[in-house]
Amino acid sequence: MATGKYAKFKGFRWTKGNEDVPALALLVDDYSKQLHICEPGDADTDWAVAVCTHPTVFIHSATDPATEYVKIYHDATNAYIDGVGATALQFLVAGTKEVDLTATALSPATTDGNALGTTALMWSDLFLASGGVINFNNGDVTITHSAGALAVAATWATAAATGRPFGVTLTVNAALGGWSNAVKGYVAYGAAGSTTGLGSAVNAEILLSTGTTSGTYAPLESELVANSAVSSGTATSFFYGNIAGTNSTGKTTLNTNGYLFELGAGVVDTASGLFDVATTTPTSVEFDAQLRIRVGGVNYYIPLSADTAFE
Repeated sequence: MATGKYAKFKGFRWTKGNEDVPALALLVDDYSKQLHICEPGDADTDWAVAVCTHPTVFIHSATDPATEYVKIYHDATNAYIDGVGATALQFLVAGTKEVDLTATALSPATTDGNALGTTALMWSDLFLASGGVINFNNGDVTITHSAGALAVAATWATAAATGRPFGVTLTVNAALGGWSNAVKGYVAYGAAGSTTGLGSAVNAEILLSTGTTSGTYAPLESELVANSAVSSGTATSFFYGNIAGTNSTGKTTLNTNGYLFELGAGVVDTASGLFDVATTTPTSVEFDAQLRIRVGGVNYYIPLSADTAFE
């Protein structure tokens, strides 16, 4: 019979905490508070495990090394599963590895394997630390956080490739209200907010190189997609500008001081170029074409000439 510190081991017994629902329990000894599950031949192995504070289950698959095992316990607050000496905890479904948990990552057992949520069972929120990265296909496209900003990055090196690294599609199947946008950029300047240089809600830039000798390049591209369902009464334009808000004083100021667009200091007077300042006073002008615009619902026309000098 066991004596000393082993004498209080009780083994299997019926518990009667609830007289109506008795339960079979396995009572560990009061000293080590451990239950080791192993092969019969390993029964005399010294597992070199310290005394536990709470009842703890150890599952051993081998004695070499004896320091690798699964440890399961509860500390009256949290539950713990510890793969001691292991490089990973592997979760299987129907005998197939699905998820791996290591000291540095929680990942599917195979690439493009397990999904995070389903169409019916969705996670509520995703929390990432400062500097977090969402990495698609080992760097093909990345979304990187920095203080107050997200950066989407992609590198293309496939000849004749087309597309875009970031796209937003809004499909409308109902009569919407007074406005709708697929993408919006908005900067809110507070009472003390300002920009010492140029402030904009959306910025588009292209860095040209010696390889950009063919094709057409534009920081902004605007297209209207036509089909047979387009109504003749639909008002369309490639650009729409307005002074919004309800403050009449602010509207008056913007109307008085505002510009339809502004060309920066990099655009200079160049003969027959992008911007060419007339050096003579025209006496008569003939125009070859016109662009139609609308201001306040009224049609206006901007005259165009194929001549480089108005004489």
